Amino acid sequence: MISHFRLVLSCCFASALSLSGAAQSDEILAELQQLRAQQNALAARISQIENQLGLGQAVAQDRGVIRLSEPLQANSTGMPPQLSFGGDVRFRSEINRSNGLTPNRDRGVVRARLEGRYSIDPTWALSGRVVTGALDDPNTTDVTLGQFGDDLEIGLDLLYAERSFPSGRLLIGKHPNLFATTDMVWDGDVSLQGLAGEWMRSLAPDLNIGLRGAFFVIEESEAREDSFMLGAQVFTSLRPTKRSNATFALSHYSFDLDAIDSADLGDFRTNRRTPSGAYASKFQITDVFGQLSIPTRSKDWPIRLTAQAAYNSGASASDSFAYTTGLALGDLASGGKKEISYWYSKVEQDAILTAFSNDNIPLASGYELHNANTTLRISDQIQLDGSLFLYRDRRSLPSEQRLDQGNWQLRGRANLSFRF
Repeated sequence: MISHFRLVLSCCFASALSLSGAAQSDEILAELQQLRAQQNALAARISQIENQLGLGQAVAQDRGVIRLSEPLQANSTGMPPQLSFGGDVRFRSEINRSNGLTPNRDRGVVRARLEGRYSIDPTWALSGRVVTGALDDPNTTDVTLGQFGDDLEIGLDLLYAERSFPSGRLLIGKHPNLFATTDMVWDGDVSLQGLAGEWMRSLAPDLNIGLRGAFFVIEESEAREDSFMLGAQVFTSLRPTKRSNATFALSHYSFDLDAIDSADLGDFRTNRRTPSGAYASKFQITDVFGQLSIPTRSKDWPIRLTAQAAYNSGASASDSFAYTTGLALGDLASGGKKEISYWYSKVEQDAILTAFSNDNIPLASGYELHNANTTLRISDQIQLDGSLFLYRDRRSLPSEQRLDQGNWQLRGRANLSFRF
């Protein structure tokens, strides 16, 4: 902040004295160039530290960790661009196979997202994002091709103001999810709405601690109490060795779901319900998250281990626990070209609130899942990836009421993505 102030003062000073003499002007211009060089070096060092700590990186894959949104890059003056745009387009081919009890299904899917950001000053910014997808589905921005050639639906899934501080930031509006998590609990397409913030402090060069919180307005109602969520997360990031890094987080999400007037089957999904249609369980979810990145002898194939476990103390039955573990090999997270990964998940029926969990398979909870992924970044703007999901219905239901009677089912996906 001080450097920005000095830079502005230098510019004004140079303009005011431009007529006082060539020699004096040359000295001022030299000082201005020196300040710009210092500012660029500082911006580069901040970016380097963020990459080393695993901060400020957006995750491209559907599975994996939801981290902080990617920071804007500095321009030639060391200041963020006042207005910037970015987005992506994805084309997907999907197959679904079962043991014959459920019809096979093949489909094509497209997705487009366009995001803009306007920096009002060094501390305030406005952001918004236009996406494809059904307006009443918070879990996906995908559109299935077909439906007699109907036009694609377009919606606004982000619109928020951001206030930056030296040690954190505050988000107001419909904003990205700041919590470190996997899509077992929070799908990557879900944006929260209300108020959120984060604070971080460095205790040592290789050790940071922080706190994140959110007030999520889920349903506003005139007839009854509003539905909302209060969430909090404490986290730490550290570097156990020179080339490895780790992140750990403890979270609690308290959901109050009195008003469910606008909820539909796509929101309730696989959570239990009472005969009146309300949720059978309360949702007081505590989860533990951890990720460890380890180098190998080949710099192109580092190892990343991820685990998350969640427990719902408000569940009405014993099906209140969920966990997922993942192993990834490759350098995609650090800007490389490739990655392969495997995930195993087991989620009981009311362990999570399925309205906001993943939609990678037809079951949002009450499932067992094996998932394998491979990703190849062809260029900075083009990426090719494929996924296999082998899953089965583990809900406490008679077999004839389970999806495909509880047999294993297969879903395969191939994606071609373009970023700009």
